[in-house]
Amino acid sequence: KGGIIDKAMAAIIGEDGKEAVVPLEKNTGWMDEIANRLAEKININSGAVNNSNVTNVTNNFYQTNNSPKALSRLDIYRQSKNLLRLRRV
Repeated sequence: KGGIIDKAMAAIIGEDGKEAVVPLEKNTGWMDEIANRLAEKININSGAVNNSNVTNVTNNFYQTNNSPKALSRLDIYRQSKNLLRLRRV
């Protein structure tokens, strides 16, 4: 399942497929290498996003609530997410 280990322990690793075991406090140079590779993949150069690939999108939609009780923030979020998903082309 993975997780954060904060003390020494014996472990069985890889019993259910591939797993990554990485240090979080010492010997963390690998993080810079991964960050650099990710930056190359998403076209970030010197901290600025390459604007030729950026598209501004405005989504306007209406929500109708026929529920007898007020919707929770989670319900509103779910409805909004579903409406936005339906509008993608």
